[in-house]
Amino acid sequence: MNLYLFDFDGTLTNKDSMLEYVKFINKNRLEYFLKNIVFIPIYLIFLFGFMEARVAKIIFLKIHFFDYNEDYLKRRAKEFSKEAIKFLHPGVRSYLDSIKDEKCIVSASLDLWMIDISETLNTSLICTETIFKENIFKGIKKNCNGKEKVTRIKKKYDLKKYDEIYVFGNSRGDFEMYEIGKKKHNYFK
Repeated sequence: MNLYLFDFDGTLTNKDSMLEYVKFINKNRLEYFLKNIVFIPIYLIFLFGFMEARVAKIIFLKIHFFDYNEDYLKRRAKEFSKEAIKFLHPGVRSYLDSIKDEKCIVSASLDLWMIDISETLNTSLICTETIFKENIFKGIKKNCNGKEKVTRIKKKYDLKKYDEIYVFGNSRGDFEMYEIGKKKHNYFK
């Protein structure tokens, strides 16, 4: 039996699902762009190494989610999953359907929208988990990126039981995941 591990954004898709989801929920384009302008100083602080990616991601999401409740975000995530499938690279859907062994998307993207996407693609899912309290977005648990991807994979799977492990990724956040794979692919073909 083999195990197939896929990064999502940029590997299976040609777009970043977080940015696309944020655009999708923000009905007013002017408001969307103003929220992004508010985030620019935070992004610069992150870019110069003074802030962790997880913290920057939480601030970005809080800026974009502050006027939406959990019910709205989840309802829109279900609708978004139908749109996100359109971002798949050509051939991804048929390739995933052809795999008869274990397959899992391992993504830094949030479970908020990734649960429905992985169900649609008939894959298991390991991703960043969203925190809501009293129907309001409060943040995320540990960002599922880099070493955390490997930690979470090893927690979910007994890697010794697989004959081959195929890893598909496209970014620095996937490098550690490559180390557990016997077959490595830098992007989807």
